[in-house]
Amino acid sequence: MVKLITSPRSQREAEPSIYNKHFDVYHDLHSHEIRLARLPPGKWSDGIQCQVKHAYLANQPVYKAVSCAWGSPRATLPILVNGFEHQVTVNLESALRRLRKVDACMDICVDSLSINQSDISEKTERVRLMHDIYSGAKEVIVCLGELSPHYFTASGSPMSASTTIFQSSDEDHAKLALFQSCCPGKRRNGKRIRIDLAVETFCILRTLAEEPASNKLSGFDVNSESFIEHRYQKKLFEGLRQMMRCWRWKRTWVIQEMVVPKKVTMVYGAAVAPWEMFVEAANWESRNQSS
Repeated sequence: MVKLITSPRSQREAEPSIYNKHFDVYHDLHSHEIRLARLPPGKWSDGIQCQVKHAYLANQPVYKAVSCAWGSPRATLPILVNGFEHQVTVNLESALRRLRKVDACMDICVDSLSINQSDISEKTERVRLMHDIYSGAKEVIVCLGELSPHYFTASGSPMSASTTIFQSSDEDHAKLALFQSCCPGKRRNGKRIRIDLAVETFCILRTLAEEPASNKLSGFDVNSESFIEHRYQKKLFEGLRQMMRCWRWKRTWVIQEMVVPKKVTMVYGAAVAPWEMFVEAANWESRNQSS
């Protein structure tokens, strides 16, 4: 179970913000200078902390750009920024927890930490640099958020530290074979076989990305009269629906975030996959609609 520093404080009074000039965190940026947040190594259960520093794009700093679903601004959790407590959305806190390495530091560029959110002129100037920021990143990581509390996993367990990585290659076949054997709600030794729901959602997309895909999804019977199978399928496709309803698909600059970077990685709960897998799945859907 995730060890949170404290519970969400949607009902608590606002505390002083690190964006305030009284805090020695945010200093004026020069032209083509950005801020990076350095995440020190830590275990899954450790509290999140980072150190904000300045870097010139001309010096080609090594960093990863993080694009994170905002989530509700009223539901927040504390992290430490340059030693000061700072409230961030639950989505960002979980993203940082998933991205943090256990054995090495990691430099990231993420709007809510890399931009002084109280400085309108700075926010405007950063928008002009978005192309350079994303093209200069070693990788862009798109964090789609966690499943809602009712859909964390198919078995109902809370958010897990484990991660399943899809390669969009033959290396995924073992994951797909397990998924296809479990998706109809089969049992092993009398117990229902379940996989993490976010991982299962990515398994559907990975299956659609292959040709032919239709026979590999034959285990799903939308007209099934079995309550257990219907409930399982409903939960699974709810996970897919939540992901597709994520705010980021509607953002006007999402194309720039996907096209400009050298590498784009999608993270949804415990599942990680390359952007190409999403493109291949979408191409399958387009071909089937036009046929």
